[in-house]
This record gives sequence, C-alpha cells and structure tokens, in this order.
Amino acid sequence: MDIDLVEAFEHAPAPLVVTTPSGEVLRVNQAARRVLAADEDELRRTGIDRRFERDAQSASFVDANGDRLLITSLRDESRDGAYLDPLTGLPSRGLFDEHLKIAIARADRERSAVAVLSVDLDGFEQLNEQHGIAAGDEVLRRVAQRLQSAARLSDVAARWEGDSFVVLVGDLGRRVCVPAAEGIALRIEDALSAPFELGGESVECQATVGLAIYPKQVRRSGQLVDAALAAVVARRRERREAA
Repeated sequence: MDIDLVEAFEHAPAPLVVTTPSGEVLRVNQAARRVLAADEDELRRTGIDRRFERDAQSASFVDANGDRLLITSLRDESRDGAYLDPLTGLPSRGLFDEHLKIAIARADRERSAVAVLSVDLDGFEQLNEQHGIAAGDEVLRRVAQRLQSAARLSDVAARWEGDSFVVLVGDLGRRVCVPAAEGIALRIEDALSAPFELGGESVECQATVGLAIYPKQVRRSGQLVDAALAAVVARRRERREAA
C-alpha cells in the first residue's frame, strides 16, 4: 500500500512538529496547530512553548536535501489517554501505529528499512501470582525504562498489551538492516536479563524478542507487527526444541 508522507504527516491525529536540531520550526501538522492554538507562520516566528515539549517523543531523519531534522510528537494533555499507556507512560498502540506509518513512508521514499521488535516477558503470569499485581505493575514500569535506555534515541518503544511491548527501529540501511536490528534486539534482551529489586527482593523476569524487517522480510507494511509477534512464538519454540 502506497502512503503519501505529506498527507500522513498532515492528517495524523497526534500533534507533530518538524524542526531543525537547533529547534527552528519547519512544519506543523493540523493536530499540533490545534494543540498550540497557533498557525504555522506564527510558530516559525515564536517557536514551540516548552510546556508542550514535556515528555515529547522525537525521532531524527534525513530529508531529501541530506539535512538531518527532528520530528516530534508533542504532548496533548486532552488526549493523553488515547496516546500514552497510563501505567508505563510509553506510547499506546494507536500512537505507535502512527509512528510506524510515517516510518514506512520514509523508508519507501529513502529506500531504507524499518524493523519492529516484539518484546514479550517470560514468566510474567507466575510473577504476578507469586508477588502480587502491584509488583507486576512495577516490573512493567521498569521494563519500559530499560527498553528506552537500550533502544536508540530515535527508536519508539510502546506497550502493545499486557506484558508485551514493541519497539520501532527506523532509518536502517537496507544492506545492514538485519545485523543492525539484531544488535538492538540483543541489547534489549541483555537489559532485561538483570533481576529487578522489589522491596529488598530480587525478582527475575527476562524477555523474548522477535523481529521483522520491512521490506527485506515483510513486503506488506500492515503485516509487520504481526510478523514480529510471530517471531517471538518461533523463538520460544526453538528454545524448547533445543533444550
């Protein structure tokens, strides 16, 4: 499915702003104009009020002229419930899907690649049973923190559902996309392999990471997340067979 990058940006429900690394505003979509209550010309003159940049998610990209720019999803307090997971503070599935559409469009235009990593916790149900739901919630919050630390600054980590997370890895060179994505997956597994200290007790909850890469492994963008989720199941099956 072809996606027009300009249209995807303009009509995305999340408030998005494109700036230079120094903060100069270049483009603002309609949702951001609504949240900021200003038109694009005014925002280019005045810049973005820093209160809207709190907890914002940013990703870097290279435009057609070879300049590196930033695309930032501003915080919209009126719609936080729709875009942020209330437990972990990570982007929700809806916001992740928006980032994915934009990343796919950019990959098609720049002939680059996009990877989705699916991160599923091992033994989380047992952890909840043994230590209680409050402890499980705290582990999920700390998993979110470790995911953000292990991923690149331009990557987008989100809570998919329950104890399942996803990480969007964009701007990958097509020739090196597989080892690059695998390297980030290994960093995430390593980050989650260390025990969690909860109330003076050491709790282990490791993770299995599966990945799928567009367009090298998955040709249809709509199947990318499903392929990454299936890769987790395949990895667990391989481990059982090898044991």
